[in-house]
Amino acid sequence: MPIKSDGVNMMSDVVVQEPAAHLPGKKIERDTFHHGDLRRALLASAWEVIEERGAASTSLREVARRNGVAASSALHHFGDKTSLLAAVAEEGFRQLTMRAAAAGESVTDKKEHLRRFFLAYVQFALDHPGIFKLMHSTLITPHSRYPTLLDTSVNTFKKTKEVMQAYLEPFGPIDKVGSDVWAFWAAADGISSLLITFPEGERPTRVPEDELILNLLDVVLLGLAEKCRQRAAATS
Repeated sequence: MPIKSDGVNMMSDVVVQEPAAHLPGKKIERDTFHHGDLRRALLASAWEVIEERGAASTSLREVARRNGVAASSALHHFGDKTSLLAAVAEEGFRQLTMRAAAAGESVTDKKEHLRRFFLAYVQFALDHPGIFKLMHSTLITPHSRYPTLLDTSVNTFKKTKEVMQAYLEPFGPIDKVGSDVWAFWAAADGISSLLITFPEGERPTRVPEDELILNLLDVVLLGLAEKCRQRAAATS
């Protein structure tokens, strides 16, 4: 991949303030949380378990055990496993949006901005496949059961739309109903899911990963730009 993990603190507003404790590959210190921080520590543990085992194999009991508390403590904070998974998915959407937005924020060229946004989006999925799968899992649908999760996932869509439309605007009228951004979003999610499902060595072709990603992005952008031109021609 041309863009590697950018060192973003993947649980920056979830875990207790122990910067080195929650970097990829390191354990979170379980004796650092204070009363009132347990919910955040439980979320951090849930993130870890999901990364290791997947959402379906995650349990409130295991999450509680990693914090040295009884399962009833986790139950008190989240009510049930599904609510815990929804809270982790919410953090996943938040961190995905932060990473993708930060990737191109200093870039003035709109196409390069969009390119970096797309690459960072896919890289997040590849860095955190268990979390990414959960974010799109039927285990937590419908999102409307969890208003803050719904708001956070919608915000990811809105940020994607903002960056994409900034690039497409010079080509002609922008799609008002949002079908264009759905195509872009589906491309980002689709290539992410395929690369997770078919890791290197299991893919039907030997095309380099970065080439697969950027080729898809070029195809999508060419098609969307042409749609904008067609709208411009139809209204002239």
